[in-house]
Amino acid sequence: MSIKQAPSAIVQLAESGDPLAQEWLGDHLRNRELHEQAVRWYAQAAAQGSASASYNLGWMYYHGRGVEQDYATALRLWHQAGLQPMPRALGSIGLLHERGEGVPQDYAEAARWYLLAAEQGDAPANWFLGRLYARGLGVPRDAERSLRHLRRAAEQAHRSAQYSLAAALLERDDPALLDEALHWLRQAADAGHADAQFMLGRMLADGDRVPADAALGARLLQQAAAQGHAQAVAELARHTRSATEQGARLWAQAITQCHLGTLRQLATMADADWNPASWSQEQVAAAFDCVEQLREALDAVYRP
Repeated sequence: MSIKQAPSAIVQLAESGDPLAQEWLGDHLRNRELHEQAVRWYAQAAAQGSASASYNLGWMYYHGRGVEQDYATALRLWHQAGLQPMPRALGSIGLLHERGEGVPQDYAEAARWYLLAAEQGDAPANWFLGRLYARGLGVPRDAERSLRHLRRAAEQAHRSAQYSLAAALLERDDPALLDEALHWLRQAADAGHADAQFMLGRMLADGDRVPADAALGARLLQQAAAQGHAQAVAELARHTRSATEQGARLWAQAITQCHLGTLRQLATMADADWNPASWSQEQVAAAFDCVEQLREALDAVYRP
């Protein structure tokens, strides 16, 4: 689909210099994966001071869609949008600092930008900030403050925050918090969050802190597995292990999915020279998590 298939009135407005129409065309083209054309219209709208167009153009540079990937340009554009102000852009600046993309990795600086965005109600920034407080990265470890930020994001239907909040509450193993934890876990699972589907599905399958419901548990595990969730595939195999053809197929799929998924996650953390010695502490921890997931899945497969 090209610009010729967009509404002619909007095209005319965009060509005459209307920034709203230019940005609309950018969105229209990006949604149809015509990225180079989208970049051109976003750039024109951003040049006229559109904060959202600057943000979207930064997103294109960050992901390398329609342009060569360039974190520095993404950072400049997000600064430009954030000054207007635009909370989402401020949070995105924080993400660059957290990941060390285009700037030195600095959790404290990431937390500063996340807080600026979170104070303006940005849900992703509250989620990111909640994660930092939970782990004590760039800020003092503070479980209560972490929960506060996660709740703010969860209440805005941020499904990853809903899952993170549920997991944090369940980890406390406090019966008084169980109802709230299950509420957020169900919200995230219903929204299609694979980790939430896996966690709730396993709880239901095992009768862990909830009445056992094998059928619903299996359905949630299948939904997570369909998204490539390696542990869900392994869990399905564990619950259906038998000499049947279906059981054998699930076991084989569990091994394959876990192995490929782990390699894929590790590959994203490696530099061009595959030099783990240069990885950050967070990357090393994530790598160990990947390997541990694979080990657990293989243990489940080969356990007598």
